[in-house]
Amino acid sequence: MAENTPSFDLISIIPGWIFGDDEQATTAEYFDSATTNALLMGFLRGSVAPFPMSGNSVHVEDVAQLHVAGLDPKIPGNQAYFATSDGIKGTIYEDGIDIIKKHFPEDIAQGRLKTTGKLPTITIRIDASKTEKTFGTKFIGFEGQVKSVVNQYLEITKN
Repeated sequence: MAENTPSFDLISIIPGWIFGDDEQATTAEYFDSATTNALLMGFLRGSVAPFPMSGNSVHVEDVAQLHVAGLDPKIPGNQAYFATSDGIKGTIYEDGIDIIKKHFPEDIAQGRLKTTGKLPTITIRIDASKTEKTFGTKFIGFEGQVKSVVNQYLEITKN
């Protein structure tokens, strides 16, 4: 960028694992595919992950909003912005079990969701407060991410 001095700035958005409702998800098979939502739903349906994941996640709506807002010339360019929720503590994936117990107890009782899954977290502390401050936003937390994905899964698989 410094060598060529283009007439635009480069704004790099660096997201964690991206979760949230996905308009491409129209069948139950989507939740068994190679997507981040499928990984989350596998865990919330009782799967045991073969490896731990970094504890950094963000809702898809937050990532989309950052990409659009990044076009605003008021956003300082030629720098990177982290997009991860829940502050410096980040995401603890196994908290997803408590989240579904709180919000979806009937679906657990019916066997549509399970509390036996395992998805270990590797804690990597990333401070995304600069991004939230610069863009004037507050990222949707892991609880909102889980609710978003689970609601879509339950809607698609209700029959």
